[in-house]
Amino acid sequence: MQLQQREKHVVKQVFRNEEDDDRRAIPQRQQEQPRVVNYDNQGEHWCYHCASPLKYLSTDMRKTVQQLLKVRRTTYPQDVMTKECNNARNFSTLFKQTCRHPYCETLSVVDHNEGTAFVIRGCAENFGAIDSRTLEQQDSNSCTKLHDLLDIQECICRNQNYCYAGQSRRRSASSNTCSTIFTIIFMSLVALIL
Repeated sequence: MQLQQREKHVVKQVFRNEEDDDRRAIPQRQQEQPRVVNYDNQGEHWCYHCASPLKYLSTDMRKTVQQLLKVRRTTYPQDVMTKECNNARNFSTLFKQTCRHPYCETLSVVDHNEGTAFVIRGCAENFGAIDSRTLEQQDSNSCTKLHDLLDIQECICRNQNYCYAGQSRRRSASSNTCSTIFTIIFMSLVALIL
């Protein structure tokens, strides 16, 4: 149901030209009624493609992101940069990227000291070597923490165009914090009364 709602939006697209491997952003015209894009009938795979702006990250985190992208054999896609990439509410601002495989990927780096996050989304094959046989053996949606000390996470989703929205993680973290604070306040009040 959510996928159908997302597909009803008119979005910009990034097409891959196989002859010269050149990426071009081609915005679509907005019409009164959005055009329904249904790639499943055409046998094509696609993912939402975007990247968070680097300017909101500290200098150290920018270096970390650049090194991560280098290790993953990809580059920062300047042409699809948007603040909506972290947690999209308006899918019409995102680009689509045509993929060879039905796997979408999201890389996220969270800087807890600064309270900022960097997210990059796109086709899984653009984030390093992809072995589709290995991916087929995994769950449809899986997230892996890539570093012990830094909050770097890789999520790979099969047949899900917007992989890992991140809301459930934030909600669970905030609800745990609220319940801990509530418990401390409650225990302090009980101690004062006694």
